[in-house]
Amino acid sequence: NKINLGTMRSVIQSVRHHYDECINCTASTSSYNPASDKELSTVLNGLKFIPPLSGGVITSPYGPRTPPSLGNGSTGSAFHPGVDIGRSDANGAQIVASESGTVVDTFYDASGGYFVLIDHGNGVLTQTLDLQSVTVQKNTKVKKGQQIGTLGLVNGQVPSFETGLHVHWEIRTGANYPSSKGATRDPIAILKAQGNGIA
Repeated sequence: NKINLGTMRSVIQSVRHHYDECINCTASTSSYNPASDKELSTVLNGLKFIPPLSGGVITSPYGPRTPPSLGNGSTGSAFHPGVDIGRSDANGAQIVASESGTVVDTFYDASGGYFVLIDHGNGVLTQTLDLQSVTVQKNTKVKKGQQIGTLGLVNGQVPSFETGLHVHWEIRTGANYPSSKGATRDPIAILKAQGNGIA
């Protein structure tokens, strides 16, 4: 049988993307406790997050999971360091800053689209990726709710195509970027603890 090189390239990029997600995650799958996110009030220091995509639903949650790129029935596992949020009409949707802060980095990766990293102070960092484009620049300040990018196809494909068109969103604490991205936290647990849930 002939191998479709385009499909193989997409799978390889997707595996790389999910591998990088796991490697970049400093949280332990065995010690993680969602309830601990409710005790972050001191660290969060008045920050109150909103989802980067309005009206979205969770297409892949935070925590241990079988990487979608491995398919059903796979025995592989990985730790998803953020959440994927999708919407039926997500193509071209605005992605916004989940809290005010300073953009400390933006870059492009073939497997994860465009990335935006925002420093919210006190070691709190958000990382938003799988974007089609970025509308902010490094070392600029942004306000909560301000557009930072656009969701959509990257190179004609859906980034991390297995979970559909989505934005990947992480909340990290103890960060000192660029030397450290800190430890990941469950964004949905934090939203719920702050009275701002999402489906």
